[in-house]
Amino acid sequence: MRIEHLLRIALALVAMIVYLPANATNDSLKVSLLTCAPGNEAYSFYGHTAIRVQNLRTGTDCVYNYGMFDSKKPHFVWNFIMGRTDYELGVAPFEPFVASYVMNGRYVDEQVLDLTVNEAEQLDSPLRENARPENRGYRYNFMSDNCTTRAIERIEQCVEGTVHYTTEHAPNSTFRDIIHGLTAEHPWSSFGNDLLLGAETDTLLDRKGEMFAPAHAEDYMAAAVVLRSDGSERPLVKETFRYPVMRPMTDKSTAITPNMAVLLLMVLTCVCTWHEWRRKRIGKAGNTLDIVLTVLQGGAGCIIALLFCCSEHPAVGSNWLVMWLNPLPLLWLPLQIWRTRHGKRDIYSPVLMGVMLLFCIIGCMGAQHFPTAVWALASVLLMRACARTFINIGQRNQ
Repeated sequence: MRIEHLLRIALALVAMIVYLPANATNDSLKVSLLTCAPGNEAYSFYGHTAIRVQNLRTGTDCVYNYGMFDSKKPHFVWNFIMGRTDYELGVAPFEPFVASYVMNGRYVDEQVLDLTVNEAEQLDSPLRENARPENRGYRYNFMSDNCTTRAIERIEQCVEGTVHYTTEHAPNSTFRDIIHGLTAEHPWSSFGNDLLLGAETDTLLDRKGEMFAPAHAEDYMAAAVVLRSDGSERPLVKETFRYPVMRPMTDKSTAITPNMAVLLLMVLTCVCTWHEWRRKRIGKAGNTLDIVLTVLQGGAGCIIALLFCCSEHPAVGSNWLVMWLNPLPLLWLPLQIWRTRHGKRDIYSPVLMGVMLLFCIIGCMGAQHFPTAVWALASVLLMRACARTFINIGQRNQ
């Protein structure tokens, strides 16, 4: 009896070995959406999204990451500025992927998806095909085609039914609002975004539009359900947990914010202008200040005008700041210095005053959202243009 019992156990084990691989190929797949916390580097301010696929039978555990790029490619910096950056779908082992985040103070949230056997295969197979060298590249677009939107799209395509996001949504957020929230701890980056991004970022977003940001996509996925053709439904996410940080993130905040810097510039400009107004003449200090302001205006204008005219980046071609942030002041500066030294009539200041007044009117009409620092800079230029114009008029009338 004992030998017979052992023989039955052995036959059962053989049967498991024979039949398990064939039956467990698909139902051994476990798929998760990974959402990584923002970091302190410029490229990581907005967080990150990836897809984890575990094969419980073979033991493979891979992360599919649509956020890969090769900075060593020829002309990478120029292509990045022009919005012609090609990203790639990369594949990495799960453990090193998570370790690279948690060891740098960035937690990782994992949302395990409740997928059927067929749905998991419908997600895994296209990902493996997409990861082939000839298929992995795509033209990156921060607002509509990035690591998060691609991951969400792949999940939506694999389900047998429709993904319905049950979280209530009111269209009261814009791209600029979300970007401000994500860069709140990095004021200079936020200020730079406001200088470069135009009126298109001020349109209200629907739910899909908001999901370009990893944190927003994670929130919507948490309450999403799959609606089947027979009317039944099931939650898309069956469990969620977090990989906590292993060490605190390095603090890279700056002591001087854009608002503080512009405030100091305004104070300096007010003092200089008040002193000149009392004396009824433009002094050396005022001329030096105007040269510095013109260099700053024209230097920033070169970047904004280049993006406005040539870049494929979204939203930079609708930037009203190009009215006064463009290269023309920089090109005019040598002639302006020559005219000032030779006592020629100042024709630049009245033109600048008119441009700045027109900009203020357009801004007050709500054509584009401008932050406090931008309004302050515009006020500084308007102040100097008005002072030079009216002081010169007074000198000519004497």
